[in-house]
Amino acid sequence: MSEIVEPQPSQHVCDWAAGSGGLLLQCRNYVERHYGKKDSERLFFYMQESNPSTANISRINMYLHGVRGFHQAPPSDSLRTPYFREGQTKRLRQFDRIVMNPPFSLEEWGYDDFIGGDSYDRFGFGTPPRDNGDYAWLLQVVKSLKATGKAIVVMSQGVLFRGQPAQTEREDGRNQKADSEYTIREAFVKADLIESIIILPSKLFYGNNVPGCLVVLSKRKASERKGKILLVWASRDYQASNPQNLLRRVDCMRVLAVWKAFGHLERCKATIPAGEAAFLREVEKEHAARLQEIEDAYAPDLITLAALRKKLEELELLSGSPAPQDKKEKAKHREQKKLITEKAKQVKREIKRLGKLELEAEQLKVAARDEYGGEQRLIKETAANMLDICSNTEEARRHFAVVDVCELASNDFNLNVPRYVDTPDVDAPIPLSQAAPSFKSLADNFEFGTKSLMQVLGASLSNER
Repeated sequence: MSEIVEPQPSQHVCDWAAGSGGLLLQCRNYVERHYGKKDSERLFFYMQESNPSTANISRINMYLHGVRGFHQAPPSDSLRTPYFREGQTKRLRQFDRIVMNPPFSLEEWGYDDFIGGDSYDRFGFGTPPRDNGDYAWLLQVVKSLKATGKAIVVMSQGVLFRGQPAQTEREDGRNQKADSEYTIREAFVKADLIESIIILPSKLFYGNNVPGCLVVLSKRKASERKGKILLVWASRDYQASNPQNLLRRVDCMRVLAVWKAFGHLERCKATIPAGEAAFLREVEKEHAARLQEIEDAYAPDLITLAALRKKLEELELLSGSPAPQDKKEKAKHREQKKLITEKAKQVKREIKRLGKLELEAEQLKVAARDEYGGEQRLIKETAANMLDICSNTEEARRHFAVVDVCELASNDFNLNVPRYVDTPDVDAPIPLSQAAPSFKSLADNFEFGTKSLMQVLGASLSNER
């Protein structure tokens, strides 16, 4: 999400449903990756969260990550009482970037509070329905974006297609006004606010198995993107897990390659190598950091282990020294040897204990190297696969499409991605020579079953007679 909205140093970034503040921190990480740590400290965060416990966590999270330039609203409802305003006015503060993951399809979003109108003038495109607040969040985002602003919001896919257009008596036998969500979506499209829709896999969010999507909003699209929306079907590629599925680094790489080229196949092919190299560098950096973490964690014990092994060598050397001839010296030698043997036993026990830690450290390093190698291979394979996809127009159409306003209008402003992207998975063709035996087996089974059934029916009729 941060790679898509591309926050810049000195910008003001808001999350009206901040949760634990993770999306804002990712914006900071983006700036650090692309501009450096010093510039990442020149981002200004604004966050509002209704749950007091979660709001406390977000504040602690900011402090733990060394963020000082943040403004936090008292725990309160962002829709009913938005905290960030222009002074004491009823005008929402304007932000350069907004990142959000608000609650899906909130039923009690505050409809009754706005029956007489909204004092913040957020519902110029229409008032969201009483029992679903998805568009209330999107309207708030649009109202609080600067004229050059950009936002990315995690939404339920229902915002893409819920609501019916107006129907005349000739069309459906009765007059019917357009549903509010249809009206708002139509206004969003006509105002050219939606830059992209990215469909996500299901089971990505805790406690919610509803498949979501990313809605990218832009107040000032690049000239070649005006009047167009990039639709990306990104729900095929993920790591299946329980209880939540996971979007891997390579799954994000697939989306970002298409996004940066805005669906243009040749540009997409051109951006893939650079994206691949960037992800490989990131993986290498993380691998080096992981190895260093293991080294730092086990270093004190391993230093002690090396010293103990040297000490054991010295004790064994002393233990093997010849006994003197003198009786008094011989008795003294035996006593010393006894002490040395006991000391050697203690050292061996400690060496055995620390040896287990040495083995554990080595196993962790091997696992880290294997994971690193596996991720490297996966990145390279994904990049190669993306090049193949972007070299074939029909295959590319199964993953993404750029749709203009005229096509959307002809589809009643329905943004359901399968209307425009060939989303069904295509099975690999099976040669007839391989399929023929299966057909013969099915035919034989059918013939045998038919005969058996006729025999049973014949016996039954004879008994009745």
